Amino acid sequence: MNIFIANAELRGINIKFNLGTCYVELYNQTIQINLRQKYHREKRITEGGWSTHDFVKSDKLEFQTGYTNKKSWLDTDNIKIEEQIPKILDYIENDCTMWHKCHIKNEIIRNKRALEEQKQQELERLQKIEEERKLQLYTDAENWQRAELLRKFMEAKKEDAISKGNINEETEEWMEWVTSKINELDPLI
Repeated sequence: MNIFIANAELRGINIKFNLGTCYVELYNQTIQINLRQKYHREKRITEGGWSTHDFVKSDKLEFQTGYTNKKSWLDTDNIKIEEQIPKILDYIENDCTMWHKCHIKNEIIRNKRALEEQKQQELERLQKIEEERKLQLYTDAENWQRAELLRKFMEAKKEDAISKGNINEETEEWMEWVTSKINELDPLI
């Protein structure tokens, strides 16, 4: 294990422990590692005729990496774990590099998506402002048209009152009231 640690540190791989589990870290990516004695499962028939399995220790070591999708290297008669350390470190380096690139790619995609959402929100905001301005324009035009119609009506009423000689204080008050309503309605005043 000392050889593994020394070679890992030469490659810039950090070894960390958390809650009794060992991890290697490279490019802020962590992978769980485990060195254990290999067990063999041997089938045995009990006295009652039932089959069961016993786990028997072997003199071989197994090095495992990963969480759920574990990759393992075993001692064999030809190659010992110590001789496989460069392959193990290459695998760890490639795996961490792959996950690092994947996280960078995902971050770029997230940033692009956020930028597109921001642009879309800005576009919707501008469209809403434009729609409100257009509605206000229509409302102002309609109010102006009504004000012009009321002015013509007031002038006709005034001419009618003058021609009949019915101009009195009540008619004057009515014309002042109509003029104030026209001024409230007319967007140009």
